Parts: sequence; structure tokens; C-alpha cells
Amino acid sequence: MLPLLLIGCGVPALQPGFEDALTETGGCGDVVVYARDPERTVGLMFIADDALVSSVPESMDYDLASAESATNRWLTAYQGVEVGEIWCNDVSTGAETLKRSWVAVAGTATVDVTPDGNGGGLADVAITGATLQSDDDAEVTVDLAAFTWSGISVGWLPG
Repeated sequence: MLPLLLIGCGVPALQPGFEDALTETGGCGDVVVYARDPERTVGLMFIADDALVSSVPESMDYDLASAESATNRWLTAYQGVEVGEIWCNDVSTGAETLKRSWVAVAGTATVDVTPDGNGGGLADVAITGATLQSDDDAEVTVDLAAFTWSGISVGWLPG
């Protein structure tokens, strides 16, 4: 049995392997991809605003340890209630309550987008060697060895 570490607001820290439960995926924008658990208590989001769907080269790499990553928060995990309820959604029920976030401080992300010719495309995003740091205690981290989104619809759609 693994010990349960409680920090900040009584929310248990993410544990190694948390990504295995992230089975609901989606995407939008230039480029936003996300995954969350079916209970919507944990989610993982990657955002690369400079990866314009219509003009992405064959592959773009991101250093998740860079200062630019810290500012842009390219890869972030969230814990809470109805996590991701407003991601890629123009309408919110107001049910989402984020209790903790985890920002990548190490690792790489590789983004490949195949444009569809209509302002959208399909994105593949591979995360490797990531370390996520809790927003309320820099000493608390969790490793994310690998996570991949494949064939996620991205781009801007009306509505």
C-alpha cells in the first residue's frame, strides 16, 4: 500500500501513474489538448499558442524546463471538481472548482499537427521525462515519464 501524502487544502498529492486514469481527451485552439479522468477530479492540459494549426512545421519541440514554459504553463495538471468542464467549451455551468495545479518543471513535449485545410487539424502531442511541481509546495513533485495524445482535433471552430 502506498502512503498518501496530503498537502494544501486536504487534496492528496498526485501519485506516480496518475496519467493512467486520464481516458477522456479533447482539444481545440492553436494548440490545446487535454485529458482527464472520468470522475473529472484530475486533468492534464498542454497549450502551445504558437503552434498555429495552419502553419505548424512537421514537428515542434518544447523544453518544459524553460523559463518560457514557466510563463506560458505549457503543461499543467489540475485537481478539483469537474476539472476541465470549461476547457474548449464556450459555455460553463460554473461547476468547475480547481483545488491544486501542478506545473511542468522538466521534460519535453513534441507537437505534430496535420492541417485539414479548413482551419483545423489533428494533433499528436508526446510528453517525455516530465516532472510536475505542486503549486502550493515546490518540494512536492510527481514524475510523468510519458504521455501521448494522438489524433486530437484542434483549431478554431465557430460557436
